[in-house]
Amino acid sequence: MSRAKRAGITLALTVLLATAAGAEFSVDQCVEARLPDGSPFKQGKVTEIAGTNISVSFDDGSGMTVPVTWHDGQELVKACGANAAPPVTATPASPAGGPAMATGTRCRDAASTCPATNDVQQDQICAHNQVRNCEGLGDLSWNAAVAESARAWADTLEREGRMYHGDGSGKRIGVLFVNAENISPGETSLQAFSLWADEEAYHDKMMATHGKCHPSIGSDYARCGHWENIVNKQSSQLGCGMAGTYLVCQFAY
Repeated sequence: MSRAKRAGITLALTVLLATAAGAEFSVDQCVEARLPDGSPFKQGKVTEIAGTNISVSFDDGSGMTVPVTWHDGQELVKACGANAAPPVTATPASPAGGPAMATGTRCRDAASTCPATNDVQQDQICAHNQVRNCEGLGDLSWNAAVAESARAWADTLEREGRMYHGDGSGKRIGVLFVNAENISPGETSLQAFSLWADEEAYHDKMMATHGKCHPSIGSDYARCGHWENIVNKQSSQLGCGMAGTYLVCQFAY
């Protein structure tokens, strides 16, 4: 696909915790924007702001719509002449309600009581809720529509043979708002979950050091963000899908 065609694609990913970021820009403002494929920044002006998505037009008549930041923290829109933000590597859950505080208990081990059924729904509901119960949090309910969304993205990852976040986080599915997405490789869905669960100790460390696990802590966020999504208090719904060795779980409320 040519760069001109790619520039015309509307990228719908909304990075959560950045809903106020769009307010930092204004229509007709001079900005520099790029696609998340490593393209260089190109100067233009803002034509529309919708949540965290910024539409930009360029002097050559081309234009594109991108979120302010991409899934791994890459800055895609900045004021003319501004420095790029440091990268981070996870899709965060909304902090509304706050994260579960560290209990000092190895809650990751709670999921080890879940039998491997090879049924993604049973495996992931058990693993997520065992961990959440250990943290003193309420259960997540399985949502078929969210699971369908997660499975569709897992199919994309399997087809392309790479891991990256799509438009899962930040979109609405009926009355639900998808506030986070976790992706992991694994031979089984419980094995994939264990990679997220391994972040518990580092998450506790970040809570003790920074009082949060959030992109603002920099590169350390990549080592605690998946656990943060699992124990986020705001989430009430879960849907997961697995294709090949790619597991995708989306959280909603």
